[in-house]
Amino acid sequence: LMTITTFASLVACGLLLHELDTAGRTYFGFVVIFLIAFVARAVSVYHLTFLHEKPPTTPVPDMHIEHWWRSLLSTGAIGFSVYVALMNAAVGISSPFFTVYMLRDLSLSYLEFTVLTGTSVFVQFLMLTTWGRVADVYGNRLILIVTSISLPIVPSLWLLSDDFWALMLFQALSGLSWSGFTLSAGNLLYELVPQTRRAAYVAFHNVGTAAGVFAGAMLGALLEAVLPPRGVLLGDSDTQSTLLYLFIISGAARAILAALLSRRVRELRKPRRAMSAPALVLRVTGLNAMVGFIYDFIGRPPGEDERDDAKTAPAARAAEAARPKKGDNGA
Repeated sequence: LMTITTFASLVACGLLLHELDTAGRTYFGFVVIFLIAFVARAVSVYHLTFLHEKPPTTPVPDMHIEHWWRSLLSTGAIGFSVYVALMNAAVGISSPFFTVYMLRDLSLSYLEFTVLTGTSVFVQFLMLTTWGRVADVYGNRLILIVTSISLPIVPSLWLLSDDFWALMLFQALSGLSWSGFTLSAGNLLYELVPQTRRAAYVAFHNVGTAAGVFAGAMLGALLEAVLPPRGVLLGDSDTQSTLLYLFIISGAARAILAALLSRRVRELRKPRRAMSAPALVLRVTGLNAMVGFIYDFIGRPPGEDERDDAKTAPAARAAEAARPKKGDNGA
């Protein structure tokens, strides 16, 4: 529901800003959007005052801080939080600057910017159910590893083209990757952290994640100020932007972290089925169905049917010989 609301408000405010920008009233458009956001948050706070948390029916036994810390180390929760914080720091190097790149360097309209941003949100909404089903059967750790591998690709793709339709494809891949990473990371957090003092540790985890985003953004701002401009590496574009360097650095940092730390993440719940990372990619993206369709549509290579017939002929003859003849009682 939150994703639907986010997507709807994004589209509505984007269209409003586009119309007012076309009419030369961009500043007024931002004022209206900020007022709408203020009212929405005020209404949210009002409704939150009516929520009452019921006391726990069975009190959770408290644990000594030393034993609690040892349990966190034994489950791998500390290492997991460090990995998530570092990954968010690597993402923060470039994430605040995609908006600047699209609006300032590519000179996209607010409508085009809304479409690109909404594409990522919409794909996340579509994929959450799929990722949830996969996590129930194959575990959250596998999803975290696969999406950690795909996250470095996302900023690197922006170096290949500045075509609007290509950027929309890049945003779709971003939504696919981030929906799986966010879902699996959240599930693993509650799985690895003991119930005792869980709220305190989740707060600690979120502080580390926010600190990583802040540190990455500050590093990105520093690099943007000192690096020389650079054009798109491939394609016919005259765009010169220092932000492309940030995309490269962020992608490289994500790749290093994924290679060194993602496989060290533990999972306490044993998956019901095993699956390899390439098989998961084919399953989630639907490429396995596409490959099967192409295989059936184009047909098998010449001579393959004959080879299969030659292999199955002896078994078919043996089955025919073993079949009861008319009049046999089968005893």
